[in-house]
Amino acid sequence: MPEGLEAAIYADAASELVGHVVSSIEVDDRCTDSNELSILVGQRVQSVRRHGKRVALVLDDDQLELFFGMTGRLIINDVAPIGALEYGPSSERPEWDRLKLTTDVGSLRVNDSRSTLTGQLLVSTSSPTHINLMMCSTGSSVVRPR
Repeated sequence: MPEGLEAAIYADAASELVGHVVSSIEVDDRCTDSNELSILVGQRVQSVRRHGKRVALVLDDDQLELFFGMTGRLIINDVAPIGALEYGPSSERPEWDRLKLTTDVGSLRVNDSRSTLTGQLLVSTSSPTHINLMMCSTGSSVVRPR
């Protein structure tokens, strides 16, 4: 599982997206409909930070936290800031993308080779509701806390 150092490296790489607007978001169809996260489209990435072993993208109104499990990787503008993980492959394939967030200048992808992904996406919003969206074959979850 990525430790704080890996999360810090991912957060640093994702900071390329700060100041740019989310133009689309796609989620693995086995998990949820991408429309469930459409609230993020049109929001500007205000900052990126590490929160323990998570990477948080702070947007205008919401926050998207990414947790990678043992083999999840973050790919920024088609570049992996960490070339290989101890327990995962040293390459990525498009079919392993679990999340893709595109901005007006680039993209962020969460890529994991396992079909039983244990990573999480956590969406914190200003309008409180609980939604467990991604209890799916990949085992991920998206929560909008109340």
